[in-house]
Amino acid sequence: MSQLRIISETSEGFVKEMRFDLEVDGEIVPGILWTPQGASGSRPLVLFGHGGRQHKRVDNILRSARDLVVTEHYAVLAIDGPGHGDRAPQPASDNGDTPRTNMTAEWQAVITEVQKLGYVGEGPIGYWGVSMGTRFGVPLVAKEPRIRAAILGLFGLFDEGLTEESGFGQAAASITVPLMFVYQSSDELMKLENGIRLYDAFGSKEKSMHINPGGHTGIPVSERETWKPFFVNHLGKARLSN
Repeated sequence: MSQLRIISETSEGFVKEMRFDLEVDGEIVPGILWTPQGASGSRPLVLFGHGGRQHKRVDNILRSARDLVVTEHYAVLAIDGPGHGDRAPQPASDNGDTPRTNMTAEWQAVITEVQKLGYVGEGPIGYWGVSMGTRFGVPLVAKEPRIRAAILGLFGLFDEGLTEESGFGQAAASITVPLMFVYQSSDELMKLENGIRLYDAFGSKEKSMHINPGGHTGIPVSERETWKPFFVNHLGKARLSN
């Protein structure tokens, strides 16, 4: 197993940002880890899966990461999906969609290496990812037992294609962790009925679906403000040092 190769380390106020690469199955996976400056000991870790045509340091992820680090002393981790961010572009599939990849293995390898760091440790893990972040997040949350809570959304379950052919529905059914699922009633990319179908497929006993007005990128601020309390409720509090 390759080790993290640190590309850069910077600090802004209380937040330390570490940019790294990790080789997984011949692929170089670029990532960023945000942690409290001067932290030591284990703490909750939240994974952020970016959306399509975005990257690991997109504004909404950066804003949420810094907030979790500053206010909750959490660690936050994000990686680039295939063909996104610092990853070399790959040929599109026949339907022009995101190239297929085993992001589950990539996430798991990165988690393992990051948890070896003394200021991260083996604390509880949460996952956040909507749109493409849900497409790749569902198989990850289904397979990775270290993840204890998840926020997903802006993606659906379809009769064929991306989901049924890859066992997506079965993966959703096997998820049992506390779950929040967010959706937009006028999503121009995803039909509401497909989102409800995916929500119904999740096996979690503790789950909620939040449907807000607006299009695919229009999740309201009021909805975003529920995400941090959800993670704190299920992952617990953290101290700067243990």
